[in-house]
Amino acid sequence: MWFNPRALQTQQHTPGDSCDFGDFSSYMPLKVARVAKVATPSLLKSEERDVILAWLDSIGEINAESIARLIRQCQDDLEERKYFLALAIADRIANTDHLDDRRFCHQCTNLSFTGSCLAAKRGEIKTARDYSPMTDFPLRCAGYEPKPDDLDQRSGKERWSGSFKQPKLPIGENP
Repeated sequence: MWFNPRALQTQQHTPGDSCDFGDFSSYMPLKVARVAKVATPSLLKSEERDVILAWLDSIGEINAESIARLIRQCQDDLEERKYFLALAIADRIANTDHLDDRRFCHQCTNLSFTGSCLAAKRGEIKTARDYSPMTDFPLRCAGYEPKPDDLDQRSGKERWSGSFKQPKLPIGENP
């Protein structure tokens, strides 16, 4: 049957029509089960997990059950997470060679998951736009942007500003 708007205007609505939901008083009320309120733990970020795992490795912890228990503890309890992150970062500071200020590319937010440099892709450093750095040795890079767990949050340009200045050439000479 086709819809006819004129027929709709002339018809009167009577109880029991298809648009009437009827009387539901004869039906039993629905019972809904109560849902227990559960505290949802804030997720342990992968960077935080990596910092804690690196610290456990540096102190020689190899017991898989102990490691799993500590990670679960940090996942469930914010105070425990803060405590163990503070221990891990303090240990990292104590064992860092403070004379070497270079950084690995994996410590930079500009390293994409495919291994290419996003700073190069944006033209922020002088290299090919599709530059993929060798990540196994530290260097000083103007495109360096620290990850959140780096204690020194200065960019590469701020850290090593003297390293990237162009030499001044006498007037009339081309580089």
